[in-house]
Amino acid sequence: MRGNCSIPECPKPAWARGWCRMHYSRWHLHGSPHFVLVKQTPAGVPEKFLASLLSYTGDKCKFWPYAKNNRGYAQISRDAMGRGKRYLVSRIICESVNGPAPTPTHQAAHSCGNGHLACVTPKHLRWATPVENAADMVRHGRSTRGVKCASAKLTEDQVAEVFRRASDGRETQAEIAKDFEIAQTLVSMIKLGKRWGWLTRHRE
Repeated sequence: MRGNCSIPECPKPAWARGWCRMHYSRWHLHGSPHFVLVKQTPAGVPEKFLASLLSYTGDKCKFWPYAKNNRGYAQISRDAMGRGKRYLVSRIICESVNGPAPTPTHQAAHSCGNGHLACVTPKHLRWATPVENAADMVRHGRSTRGVKCASAKLTEDQVAEVFRRASDGRETQAEIAKDFEIAQTLVSMIKLGKRWGWLTRHRE
């Protein structure tokens, strides 16, 4: 029984680290479960700030002080009243600096790894495929795969041992699963590379 979120006055059920999903997500994305999302952008002012960013040639992170989405990325409404559809500022800047995205699936990737903190520095942005952008997250230590996943049941060393024993063939997957207190299906997925494959693939 996990009980409720440990944040005072939050009635939601605890999910990880004693926090509910919302507060855990705030901690993971922004470093604090108390992060408060800015939901509205003052009309007119962000456009002026955006224009000034396009002439910025420095390497230091410039952070967007206005509206952000629920992942912490800077966003803006192009409506005169600030109430219309919201766009990612990083995409607007990336297109201005690097031209249109090569394909509709390309993403504005941050070389600094601070996109989730609303960095909008032109020099830090480039077009990248979803796979390339995911690799950036791993390099910057922001991926939730492996032991960083709140629901992970195994450490990386344990996964390597499960893979070794399952590949050895001297034990049944059910026996291995019992030793590690996991489901037999998880042993099978680890052996086949369907789970934790990025860790075990080089061991084949």
